[in-house]
Amino acid sequence: MSAIVLIVLVATACGGTPRHLAGAPAPAGGSVGTMAPPARLSGVRMLSVSTGWAWGWRGGRLSLWRTSDGGERWTEVSAPSVTADPSFASITGVADFPTAREGIVAALASNGIGPLLEVFSTVDGGRTWKKVHDAAFAEGGALLSLQMVTPRDGYLLASAGFAMQREQKTLLRTTDGGRTWQVASSDTGYVPWPRPTSSALPEEGDVRTLFRPDGTGFAGTTVELETPSFIGLYRSTNFGATWRRVALALPPGLASQDYTVTQAPVMDGEDGTLIVAVRGKDVATLTYRTSDGGASWTLASRLNAMFLAAGFSSSESGLLFSTDGRAWRTSDGGGTWTEMPLPAALARSLAAGDTIAELDALSPTVAWMVLLHPSTLSAADDVTTLFVTHDGGRAWTSQALGN
Repeated sequence: MSAIVLIVLVATACGGTPRHLAGAPAPAGGSVGTMAPPARLSGVRMLSVSTGWAWGWRGGRLSLWRTSDGGERWTEVSAPSVTADPSFASITGVADFPTAREGIVAALASNGIGPLLEVFSTVDGGRTWKKVHDAAFAEGGALLSLQMVTPRDGYLLASAGFAMQREQKTLLRTTDGGRTWQVASSDTGYVPWPRPTSSALPEEGDVRTLFRPDGTGFAGTTVELETPSFIGLYRSTNFGATWRRVALALPPGLASQDYTVTQAPVMDGEDGTLIVAVRGKDVATLTYRTSDGGASWTLASRLNAMFLAAGFSSSESGLLFSTDGRAWRTSDGGGTWTEMPLPAALARSLAAGDTIAELDALSPTVAWMVLLHPSTLSAADDVTTLFVTHDGGRAWTSQALGN
């Protein structure tokens, strides 16, 4: 599966006895239980059904875990000494792990004068880390995402600020494993940016990106109440230097809605699947398909449900959840969606306000879920639990991260 890891730093429950979501009642409070002590989980990257990484902040420091047995044991490994303020990095920290032994971590630090970009790499499974980049960072105050297409070739998306539904975004590229970064493209944003490039990423809304080794890239965003309405999917064929919007046909009767490209397309060769959430007067989840590498897309299906999360193991096989606690499976790239029952505890948890922060499918039967339990205090106090399914989403079991 081709996918980028988009990092939202939240907290996960670590330690304790695995919890099985197969219909058992939810704990007090109406949510699926969490386990202490908490660590602020940043993301999970499964490279296969057995091997993967997880990372986050614990006690003000970056923490990393690896598994080689499908998450039966998550072993903590050494982490680079990141000098960024954890409360700042909790919004912007990014990481990616292209192989079981190679990984990149990027964070923002400060020398008292301005922001610094620190980049660390490992080639031995996290046993040792080397700071490969440490320089002033004028491209913004937030790191939005990182994708390493290969251990040497990668993309870093940064932002200088967001206002009036517009955001200055700069896309940087490395071809030497993070040692050097060059601006691929940059938009102007709400406050005019001094170094914009032509045909850059869209200024509107959050952006989710995916790059392929041949330099083809996709960026999806949210389009709110535009006239005429359109879906914000953009494509680059030159390693992110220029972008153009791809035309996607809208279903009849869905004008003047909010359209969100929920995640980057899932691509297998020339074939791909794209999920678009519709919110407004009408609510729907649209599935589009491509067979020409993403140059054109055809509407495959319309599901009358509000999108919550989706995970695809290939462009054909995927899971989809809606905000009302329902779930569907597809084996034909979203041409048809078959509703499946959810464990009662998970359905109640979603109905109580919990949400799915990440859904990473490795096969038609195996997937990992990060379930977010929002705090009433602040995002920094949010808690998450990591779950795995081995039966295509019918039952979920929590996985504990080791100390």
